[in-house]
Amino acid sequence: MPELLAIAPANGLIVGGPLSPLKGEGPSNCLTIERQEPWTAKNLALAYTGHTMAPLALGAAFLAYREAHDISQQDLGRQISITPGVIHHYESTVRDLASELQAHLEAGRLTFKEARCLADIHDYARQRELAEPFISGRLSSVYVEKVVRRAMTKPDETVDDVINVVLSHAKTVVVQRALPSPPRRLPVNVVLTRIEAESLALAGTLDAVMAVEVPEYRRLKVAQAVRILYTRAHKLLQHWQYTNHNGHGNPPPKHTQDILKATP
Repeated sequence: MPELLAIAPANGLIVGGPLSPLKGEGPSNCLTIERQEPWTAKNLALAYTGHTMAPLALGAAFLAYREAHDISQQDLGRQISITPGVIHHYESTVRDLASELQAHLEAGRLTFKEARCLADIHDYARQRELAEPFISGRLSSVYVEKVVRRAMTKPDETVDDVINVVLSHAKTVVVQRALPSPPRRLPVNVVLTRIEAESLALAGTLDAVMAVEVPEYRRLKVAQAVRILYTRAHKLLQHWQYTNHNGHGNPPPKHTQDILKATP
């Protein structure tokens, strides 16, 4: 497995040979990846959007195309509608990641996110140390960016110390469920006007129903609803009678008293 890949710009072939080795590791044999036809911007865009290539292969293809056309990551990004940062992430797994970690990436034991973050560490030995918790599953990839950032700012800290600091600073996210909003209260005048109008309309409907034949099975349900309405209306009238006598000290108006006396 290669530490680095050398690229022949003339035909898009990726051939063996070291580029600039990182600290802690010298030149080594490189993987040879051949492509019969040169890469085009369209092919690269399709390979990225279609997820048809592994991260290492796609990173090598980006490098091959840029070398062949002598363009920067910014230029390539404009051609294939990808941000230069994304291109850098893919290329870094080819150019800057230790060969052992490239093998783990190819095998799926290391995620692309973990690999491209670890590639920012310019020391292969340090990369391997920091990768171990993620490869073993001891640490989630959620923490890889913070772990790498801490390791870069504190190069003398042990991996365990780096992890302990990162986990101690991890914030506990408390999910608060929104309480249902209380029902909107209508103004009293609006409520009373609605009761008055709907009661009169219902009274007229009840008169009309008495003039027609209603099947027995329909009478039962309607009768149950009318009894509920009657109970609520009777309770409202009793409430008004009570508040008039006890709340204000004045008896209810005569027409209200007549209604209350007529109501059982």
